[in-house]
Amino acid sequence: MYISATATMAMAVLSGIMCYTIYQNAQSLRIAEDSLSLARESVLLQRQEVQLRNRPVILLRDARLINTSDIGVGPPASTVIEVSLQNVTDIPANKVTATYRVAIKGRPEWKGSWNIHALAREHGLSSDIILNQGDVEALNRPGASLQVFYKISYGGMLGEKEGQYTTSGEIYYSTAEKQFKFRATEFN
Repeated sequence: MYISATATMAMAVLSGIMCYTIYQNAQSLRIAEDSLSLARESVLLQRQEVQLRNRPVILLRDARLINTSDIGVGPPASTVIEVSLQNVTDIPANKVTATYRVAIKGRPEWKGSWNIHALAREHGLSSDIILNQGDVEALNRPGASLQVFYKISYGGMLGEKEGQYTTSGEIYYSTAEKQFKFRATEFN
């Protein structure tokens, strides 16, 4: 009986030790799963960082409303929106297509586009959106508004397909401040 009680006690102690060991193993497994999950996230972030570092990013840097007769170029009394694009990375962009839609309050919307073969960081691109006389008159009315919605699609020089990357956004002309404001810019 004494041996049986001692054996039962020893079994209970061993069972307790085994339960504690199982508990510790479960804790270790949870920690290992968390570590693995963090490692996966880290690898994903590193992959995204490498992709961002090895791709072009084109942004619309500046937009100005210019009366060409004021600066002595272009047709007399012509008004243009001068738009400047810039590749902000060291990776050149190729097959760049910029499309835009111009909305002036009280006038029909109209579209346009321009294409260039490549855009490197060192060489920005300036292009003009020419406004017709009716557009200029509408801009001079009280409460006038001018919005330009744009989308720029391009590829990289590392074998990416044409149009793989895009930058899009909206700018509007503040008649009170006589300058363009950027409302939104997205790129992917």
